[in-house]
Amino acid sequence: MEESPTPGMPGSALRRVFYVSLSRTEPASVEPLLERSRANNRRDGITGVLLYSGGAFAQLLEGDAPAVAAVLARIAADPRHTAMRVLLDEPAQERLAAQWTMRLVQEDGADDLLRLLVQTAGVDVGRARQLLARMTGLSPAAPAAP
Repeated sequence: MEESPTPGMPGSALRRVFYVSLSRTEPASVEPLLERSRANNRRDGITGVLLYSGGAFAQLLEGDAPAVAAVLARIAADPRHTAMRVLLDEPAQERLAAQWTMRLVQEDGADDLLRLLVQTAGVDVGRARQLLARMTGLSPAAPAAP
């Protein structure tokens, strides 16, 4: 069961990053990756949500700006990801995923949308925010997941 993350460092700016990428991993390797991410995120005060569908990832990361930057750099260098595209990178007043070190959501039919977001230059920020709202449960169309 997922535990709550550790709080961020006082006085540090909260940063929110939302990206998509194509996966070079087999679906069976996502669960072990998720468990390692949860442990690392708990240690670093990071919260987030991961959508894995059809060989693509969409992930929200939130936390102290330096910690989020470090995680994002590790992900960008990870050979299990390709075609990584940051859709949102912004300061935040509060966390959207405060209760999750890394929530996994699965949504049937998200494959085409994720691939479109990875492959389309100049993605409309509104579309990125819609997907993010569905992943975090902030809209009626949100998928149910632990």
